[in-house]
Amino acid sequence: MKHYLSFVFDAIKENWEKPAISNYGANTMTYADIARNIARLHLFFEKCNIKKGDHIAICAKNSAEWCAAFLGITSYGAVAVPLLPDFHPENIVHLIKISDSRMAFVDKAILSNLQRENLLGNLEGNGDFVGLVDIVNYTAVEGCKSSVEVTPTEIDKLFSQKYPVAFSADDLELDTKDLDALAVISYTSGTSSSPKGVMLPAKSISGNVEVAGKLVPIAVKEGGSTLSILPLAHIFGLSFDFLFLFSCGCHINIFTEKPVPVRLLKALSDVRPFIFLTVPLLVEKIFRSKVIPTLKKPAMRFLLSIPGVRRVILNKVRDKIVDTFGGNLSKAGFFIGGAAISKDVDAVMKKIRIPYAVGYGMTECGPLISYVASSHPCIDDRGGVAAPNVELRIDSDRPSKFPGEIQVRGAVVTYGYYKNEEATKAAFTSDGWLKTGDMGIQDR
Repeated sequence: MKHYLSFVFDAIKENWEKPAISNYGANTMTYADIARNIARLHLFFEKCNIKKGDHIAICAKNSAEWCAAFLGITSYGAVAVPLLPDFHPENIVHLIKISDSRMAFVDKAILSNLQRENLLGNLEGNGDFVGLVDIVNYTAVEGCKSSVEVTPTEIDKLFSQKYPVAFSADDLELDTKDLDALAVISYTSGTSSSPKGVMLPAKSISGNVEVAGKLVPIAVKEGGSTLSILPLAHIFGLSFDFLFLFSCGCHINIFTEKPVPVRLLKALSDVRPFIFLTVPLLVEKIFRSKVIPTLKKPAMRFLLSIPGVRRVILNKVRDKIVDTFGGNLSKAGFFIGGAAISKDVDAVMKKIRIPYAVGYGMTECGPLISYVASSHPCIDDRGGVAAPNVELRIDSDRPSKFPGEIQVRGAVVTYGYYKNEEATKAAFTSDGWLKTGDMGIQDR
């Protein structure tokens, strides 16, 4: 298995001057800019006495800076702790504490919320906590006791001293040696009933990035522009919408606002993504409001009953959907995750032959367990085929006939929940299979 940071390094080297990540409508970072930020963060961590294996939280809205911080943390050998920015401020402080994070990157909005709730002082005296750091300029946040003494100017000076002639991809130092090393602690409600710190090793993320390349080979071969709307603090957004597409040399445009339809449609038109990763709800809303009612009209149903005319009409419907999402989705289409897609929408998507894939998974698997693509035969309620690096079994005496709990094991499976032995023990069977809590059957 290839380390996901090796994919990242290859992408940086092959696309040095190309745009890597943009905050839609604002600034853009090239692959070279990302590399420089990684190198600067490594120097910053050294000056702050951050060690390999230390935990560093990120709590900020989706942005290019978020992505750079994540790569800087994990390539240094530290453990990233992504926190959802819409968590309540008290919960953010609590999670920083219980995750044993030595540092936390925040943006202005999160800082403002913490200040409004008078919570900055709650982080003082938290073990060897270094401090809160601005995710944009890497300065210590005022009002929170901090041992961050190095300034951005000093980091720039150290950078110039270390790379006096020039900085290239070959100068980049990424810790890719240990696939078994802990890479991420993910706190999310996800498919579990309460927030728990899911411990994911590098091989979990690497396995997901690797299988994504097999699911969407055109991304690997051609790359292209994408529009990212999924939360980066969720493992689906992190592994697929960011790390996989970055590793393919894509230009990721991060939609930094709430996905209000009018603004989102304009962004889609501007970016013209070749693939769109989303949750079923967004796709279902569009199909149920625009496509399905049209196809159910008496005149349309009559035309669809005429063999020669049927395909022409369905192709026009597909082209209309593709145009709605920027006009370029015919290459790779939709990659849908987070929940099962409804039968009625699934059937229409197959009829109009728009490319898509639906993944089933959970945070504890980083996240993919199984998938089905539009090229597969209609599979009704079934979850498709197991992803590589995943073994599946059904807890049933006759798994092809009688449903039982879906259980998984493999390289992508979590190590358990951080400092929660009881929850970890409850999540696994006595012979080491992860319990998903979902029911299913296995036909082959």
